Amino acid sequence: GAAMQITNPLSEDQSLMRTTLIPSLLHAAAHNRAHQLEDIALFELGKVFQKEETPTEKRALGIVLAGRLIPTSWRWQESPADFYTLKGIVENCLSALQISGWQVARPKELAQEAELMGLAKALHPGRSAAILVDTKVVGIFGELAPQVAENWELTRGTLVAELDLEALWSLRSQKGTRYQPLPRFPFSSRDLALLVPETIP
Repeated sequence: GAAMQITNPLSEDQSLMRTTLIPSLLHAAAHNRAHQLEDIALFELGKVFQKEETPTEKRALGIVLAGRLIPTSWRWQESPADFYTLKGIVENCLSALQISGWQVARPKELAQEAELMGLAKALHPGRSAAILVDTKVVGIFGELAPQVAENWELTRGTLVAELDLEALWSLRSQKGTRYQPLPRFPFSSRDLALLVPETIP
């Protein structure tokens, strides 16, 4: 359908130009899991290609999460990543791009022709959402459908997202972004317990 054929591919599995970043991220997640790394948080900034009247190249952001967001330690309880974890990450991305007026919609309520909506078939129907600015779909995120996760040998509850950075960049606020220089000295954290006389302020 929307994938462009490469005339002289290096191999058969590289014969199509990718239309989404999600498969390469799932491949990386599956590779990590095969090496006993259960807690996964990966992203990729890359190009995707659509076969239209004129072939188009777009920049996209892909994210995959699985397992615990914060490993268990004496300070933190186990915190598995879930739909709302990923929603928060997506919201932070939109905030960093100064996107306002966006909304969330259920994929099944939207027209399936939208470019990113093809990913909806790989997501759990009750745990997925599309991001809209005005009426344009600029992203999609959610939990992989159980069968898709199983096919990739990933755990149930694996989460993915993809944002159309090309569209988001054109929709961003024109207000200037202010940056602060990094501190001259690296941050350090110490847990100190001190005994001092009560008279010392």
